[in-house]
Amino acid sequence: MKATSGEASFNGRNIRDALASGGAGNSIGYCPQADSLDSFLSPVEHLRIYAHLRGIPQQSVEAMVAQSIVKFQLQPHAQMPVEALSRGNRRKLCLAIAMLGNPSLILLDEPTVNYFISSQVPLSTNRFSYTQSGLDPQSRRYICQTIQDAIRDRRSILLTSHVSQVAFVLIKLF
Repeated sequence: MKATSGEASFNGRNIRDALASGGAGNSIGYCPQADSLDSFLSPVEHLRIYAHLRGIPQQSVEAMVAQSIVKFQLQPHAQMPVEALSRGNRRKLCLAIAMLGNPSLILLDEPTVNYFISSQVPLSTNRFSYTQSGLDPQSRRYICQTIQDAIRDRRSILLTSHVSQVAFVLIKLF
């Protein structure tokens, strides 16, 4: 889709120019609405891959991965394949990926709602049916706390959510 009008800037640069040059990649984190995880990889493997994609220096990758695993309470699941994780832990991993490297802008699309591909629609139909599943209250609170911490660290958060409880919890910061 092509933009019809308007401009956006990020860190003083036109966002299109920044994205085209690759200069914004390590400054922007993104957590999609539906989990974008490889079911056969572990949380540690995901974080390593994304650390390399984000341009985190090789000598810092392992420390940053370990820090993310602890911060997002994924230690017991760090080496398990994603397919064995609960939906709450999958969302925590998606948020950990978005926040990896402390980006100054984090885009969060429904971070406390989990969408997964429904097994009721055969993949051969080339149609996707997403089923919505809310997170358990403990995971939702933890994710909200993590977002609040990022805001306190002076990082910008762009959040979309239809869950008013999440919005109210985050608005209380201001």
